[in-house]
Amino acid sequence: MKKSTEACSVDTATLRVAHNGGGSNGQVGIVEELIWTAEDYRIDSTTAAKDKDTLNAGIEAGNVIVIGKVKPESKNTDAAFAEDAELNEKELDTEATRATGYQSKNCACTHAELLRMNGVNGRLIERTKKGFLKLRYDEDGKLMGMLTSEFIVGLKTTPVAGTPIAYTPFDATFSDGEGDDKAPAEVKVDYSFKDLDKVERLEGEIDTVASNGTNLTFNLTLTQGCSDVAGAGAVKADMKVYGDDGTEITTFTATESGSTGVYAIDVTTALTTVYIEINGIRKIGGVNFLSDAFKAAV
Repeated sequence: MKKSTEACSVDTATLRVAHNGGGSNGQVGIVEELIWTAEDYRIDSTTAAKDKDTLNAGIEAGNVIVIGKVKPESKNTDAAFAEDAELNEKELDTEATRATGYQSKNCACTHAELLRMNGVNGRLIERTKKGFLKLRYDEDGKLMGMLTSEFIVGLKTTPVAGTPIAYTPFDATFSDGEGDDKAPAEVKVDYSFKDLDKVERLEGEIDTVASNGTNLTFNLTLTQGCSDVAGAGAVKADMKVYGDDGTEITTFTATESGSTGVYAIDVTTALTTVYIEINGIRKIGGVNFLSDAFKAAV
């Protein structure tokens, strides 16, 4: 009777391995900087990766977040095997896992921003001290970061004698370490991540909310995050207004009083509750800004 199983050993006659690079000493160096990207973010070519404006475009689109300078630590786990001495068998029980711990030094406000990333998986692009970006290729020949299956941002460490620095700790477990190794893309660049565009946060306060049944009006005061510097220079196109159900309302005006960061908002709506925020990432006064949503309710 015919039998078939795909669990039997593979045919080694089809194994094709180039083995002429055994003496190579090419190393890209220690990881120094870190970027997080959305899972579907791709860079078209190595030439594009060498141009920092490629990453800047990703930052402005909200697909790239610069974490910055980090100190890495390998936390790989080896494959585990189950053994049966009587049968002289050894079977793979758990695959090897690539994991890396990172530490960065930040002020309290930056740490608070990074905590928003806790548990949010994406792809990581590393830059080494020798100036290489560490990426991998996808099936279409485009470059991408290494996908995480777990990305944890921990609580800020406590400075102690001998280590008088408060660190933000990150732990990344990669979902396809073997695939990352089989399709490496190591690109030499002449910029560091500190040269990339920054994104600042605008904080907002709302007061003097009123409704006459057809219009909802209020004042919105914007300040640059972690400071009392006025969030001046925004216009209507930089803002988004919507109701409780998420439906966007485009019939509104936003008028700043001088350069104070205080905006008179007039929304044409019968609603008595709306939300207003910076519409994605917007360049205001030459700087990229974003914000949370601010609630205006009678």
